[in-house]
This record gives sequence, C-alpha cells and structure tokens, in this order.
Amino acid sequence: MNSVDRIIDSHFHLWRLEPSDATGILSDPRFKDVITWGDYAAARGELSLAGAVAVEVIGGDAELVLFEAAAAEHGKLKAIVAHAPLEEDGVAADLDRLSRHPLVRGIRRNTQREADPLFCGRAGFIAGARAVGEHGLVCDICVKDFQLEGAI
Repeated sequence: MNSVDRIIDSHFHLWRLEPSDATGILSDPRFKDVITWGDYAAARGELSLAGAVAVEVIGGDAELVLFEAAAAEHGKLKAIVAHAPLEEDGVAADLDRLSRHPLVRGIRRNTQREADPLFCGRAGFIAGARAVGEHGLVCDICVKDFQLEGAI
C-alpha cells in the first residue's frame, strides 16, 4: 500500500434533497441537486482512498439506506456518523434505531447555530452524549469558538 492509499476522507456528504425550505449552507442553489457517490468520486479525481466516513447523516432511515447502498456498491465507504438530537428526551429511541445500522459508528450533534454558549453543558445534552457512549458509539459535537466552554 503506498501513502496515497492510506488516505481516509473523514468527512464527506452525499444527499438527495426533496423540495424544502433548507437553511444555512443547504440553501445555496448548488446544493439543490442529488449528490451521489459518482459525483463524490469525480470531485476526488485521481485521489485514491483507503476509506471514507459520511458525517452528520441527518435524514433518518431513508438517508441511511442511501449511504448503505453506496457502501455496498463502493467498498470505500467504511462508516457513518449520524445525527441525533442529543438534548431531547426521546434520544434513547433514536440511538437504539441508529445503532442497529452496522455502518453507524458515531453520532454528531451540530450545535453551531445554538445561541447559548453553554448549550453543550445543559443536563439534557450531557445525558444524551452519555447515552451515545452507552450505545457503543462515538459522540461528535460541532461547536464554534464561543461554545468551547460549554463543550468542555
């Protein structure tokens, strides 16, 4: 294996957006199309990968099925980090469902749009993050600089 074959893309996205009122980066017109594994491979060009991890798969079981199909067809997709609302009371049911998908190895809760700098320090969020570990998954949070104290 040469050094190029040891590259793992630790964060990429595929998607198929239904007509929606998406906000943030997904409101950009460039993201209104379906983005497939083939699009991802074309964007990579000749860069060879040992593997790839899809991050913040947020669309529930339908989107997980999309990624699982891509993984079955393209062996380079090795893992999924799914989304779950860690701060919500029903997160245990979400984690039960997500952990039944063999490619789901972690859970990500993006808190960058939360105005409260201590959002990640709330009791409900902490309980949800602990539940992620109890399900044998890695907890991945996404914060901005002003939220670091809450994350710590």
